Amino acid sequence: MGLFRPYQPKPASSGPTDAGSTRPTPSAPEPAPASTAEPTPPPVAKPAGPSPQPGPAKTAVSGPAKKAAPTPTRKQAIQARQERLNPVLNKKQVRLRDRQARDKARNDSWDKTQSQPVMALIRDYIDVRLSIGEFALPLMLLILVAMLLGGNFPTLVQATFYATWGLFALLIGDTFLMWFGCRSTIRQHFPNEPLKGKLSYAMSRAMMMRRARRPRARVKRFSKFTWPPAAETK
Repeated sequence: MGLFRPYQPKPASSGPTDAGSTRPTPSAPEPAPASTAEPTPPPVAKPAGPSPQPGPAKTAVSGPAKKAAPTPTRKQAIQARQERLNPVLNKKQVRLRDRQARDKARNDSWDKTQSQPVMALIRDYIDVRLSIGEFALPLMLLILVAMLLGGNFPTLVQATFYATWGLFALLIGDTFLMWFGCRSTIRQHFPNEPLKGKLSYAMSRAMMMRRARRPRARVKRFSKFTWPPAAETK
């Protein structure tokens, strides 16, 4: 180490000395040993700029997370899937499901029937003319009220009786004329179309009031019937 100097023996004096003198001649001082410590390096200048932000502290990764519930067996998984596909319903829920299925099937069938071109022709033919069936329900209500209130008037009761039969006769005649013209129009534009169910559809629309008809009438009353309508030929 540089802090401790090794022991060195003193050299013997070569010059004469006084007799009886025991003091040694002083020798020249020795140079101090050089220090072996390394020089300190100069400080390194830091680049200018924002200091880096410390990243998120890393958390120690623990072992695998424990499952909240045991893994179901194959039998349990199949049973759960069957319950989702075919749930167990009570009687009330079964009736509700069946009623909804019937309503959906009825609506789909009705929409499919209404979208046919021949049905649109029947609707336009009925909506153009004036049908007596439109006024059948209000007239029947008036006749019923007259029969209930005219118990003490035999003449009024007899008049309402004849009026009822006269209304039925007008309805039958108007339905015959309507179907005769509608059938000829169908044969003219759809010669291969079967007529099954067309008469009942035409009668049901003719017996309904114009504002209550669905789909709504798209042609004006007493206008000239043309097929296809002008809106579809454009």
